[in-house]
Amino acid sequence: MKNKILIIATIVIVIIAVCIIVFIPKNNDSEVKKTSSTAKKVDADLNENGDVEVLLDKLDTTSPTFITYTTEKGNKMELVAVKDSSNNIDIAFNTCQVCNGSPKAYFIWQNNELLCKNCGNTFSLKTIGQSSGRCNPMTISDSEVTKIKNGIQISKVFLSENENLFTGVEEH
Repeated sequence: MKNKILIIATIVIVIIAVCIIVFIPKNNDSEVKKTSSTAKKVDADLNENGDVEVLLDKLDTTSPTFITYTTEKGNKMELVAVKDSSNNIDIAFNTCQVCNGSPKAYFIWQNNELLCKNCGNTFSLKTIGQSSGRCNPMTISDSEVTKIKNGIQISKVFLSENENLFTGVEEH
């Protein structure tokens, strides 16, 4: 009987520890070494229809570009984009697939990695645009991206349909 209680108590403690690690936001800004960031933060370029255009010549292969977009309702959204070595553009919403809903569910560029401000997990640029469903930037599927002569375009309708992803996310 004592062994059963000990096993159950151990399982409960492990579950509580995992929940604390996964669900409680970390705020270790002072513990993380600061480096000079080469990431750019820019306002979205819009075409005549109000669609966002992301141009290759404004992106880098070694650091992300954070693109701020304001919807017709006045809500702010952020995209994160990078170009790969083949001059393809990888793009995602700058909110975490797992942490979305938290005020800190966004990424910053720190120490040459994307850092989720909510859970503290870090990722390489290769995670941008992946649809793995884990803690990384939320994917924008290829079907929502239109290739244009020197980049890509994302419709304002699609962006407006997804502005709820940024409800409650603090400005940064």
